[in-house]
Amino acid sequence: HVRRGFFEANEVTANPLIGNILTLIQKLYDLEDKARAWSPEARLELRQKESAPLVAQIKVYLDQAMPGLRPASKLCQAAQYTLNRWEELNVFLRDGRIPMDNTLLERSFKAIATGRKNYLFLGGETAGPTAAILYTLVRNAANHNLDIQPYLRDVIEKVPVLMAEGKPLDGLLPDQWALANPDKVLLNRDLENRQAQERKNKKRTARRTATV
Repeated sequence: HVRRGFFEANEVTANPLIGNILTLIQKLYDLEDKARAWSPEARLELRQKESAPLVAQIKVYLDQAMPGLRPASKLCQAAQYTLNRWEELNVFLRDGRIPMDNTLLERSFKAIATGRKNYLFLGGETAGPTAAILYTLVRNAANHNLDIQPYLRDVIEKVPVLMAEGKPLDGLLPDQWALANPDKVLLNRDLENRQAQERKNKKRTARRTATV
């Protein structure tokens, strides 16, 4: 949403601030691509070393520009939106597990919106929360390219047993379950995701080269 605001401002405003902000944001995304397959610890180290200074520079640009921006302008609105959410936007600099943006969450919401009418007939008051739990399990499994049916079967069978024995449930988290059951990871989907990311990286590399 932050980046979109500056893109929209760029369509109606000729201000060098926009280019400066978008360039810094693009550098942040390039760093995220670089660390995509890294461990959370390594990713956090990169963020603190290289991403944090870029984020700080964005703040400097916005603080310096705000007094001179017309309040009703798209640029001022984009800048104010960013500053109002500054603390939340910096959370990823403190935890390598947290993504820099909420793209994954928004994609999940699209699937929920698609089935909205079907959810009107879930049943009684307890059916909604139950469906939400199952939906969360399914979406998380899909995000890790798991074969959904065997994953859900294993979770449903093991949760009561583990809870009765007082054992942790961490091993049933999609990422941990995938490590323990590599044969249940849908390789074709995983390959498609990697190929899509490679195409994206090539485009960004070409764009960076063109600006040098």
